[in-house]
Amino acid sequence: MNAVRQAVEKAEAFLTLGMGAEAWETLEDLPTEAKNHPRVLELRLESLICLQNWPMAEILGDSLAGIMPDSVSVWWSLARARAQLGQREAALEAVARVTALDASKPLQMVDDPLLAMVW
Repeated sequence: MNAVRQAVEKAEAFLTLGMGAEAWETLEDLPTEAKNHPRVLELRLESLICLQNWPMAEILGDSLAGIMPDSVSVWWSLARARAQLGQREAALEAVARVTALDASKPLQMVDDPLLAMVW
């Protein structure tokens, strides 16, 4: 198993347990070129959400939305960060993007406590 896949699996496990700092550190230990892998970028964003670092999550999410415009995970995380920053209209735009990409997601998003202020 290569180092990127091992780090991704380890970070995913940490995030499942709500251990954002450990997930971030796992990904931070990767070589520079591996940090640009799409799944690594998504997990870095999820780590920032877990850590409730809303400003950095919004910055990274906005950047990744331009790089990976079809990533439901990125748009959902961006919606969550924007909602927590009080950016209701921008959060709704990200929610609309998630819905356009995957029509099954709105039901899940309604139950997301980080998006409560959007509804």
